[in-house]
Amino acid sequence: MKLIQTKDKIVILDDYNHFLSEALIYEDENLIEIKDIIIHKDGKGKMLKTKIMKIIIVLAKIKNKKIKPINPYSISWFKIHQEYKEILLTN
Repeated sequence: MKLIQTKDKIVILDDYNHFLSEALIYEDENLIEIKDIIIHKDGKGKMLKTKIMKIIIVLAKIKNKKIKPINPYSISWFKIHQEYKEILLTN
């Protein structure tokens, strides 16, 4: 599995460079906004979504940033996974 990060997305590829999933993000000096999570139609859905969410959390911690979930999946994911509430942006 490969991970590619660009300015506005994080992409997961399989060992053959086939697209598995991506997170569309907005990033500034203090924040990573999760705009959308996209899974390939043949992907393993929930498992890949959780994997990409945890990758975003690790990146935010490394960069000392907060996360603002704005798409429905990431909002509900953080409601379930309260152990990560310290990384969320609070208004």
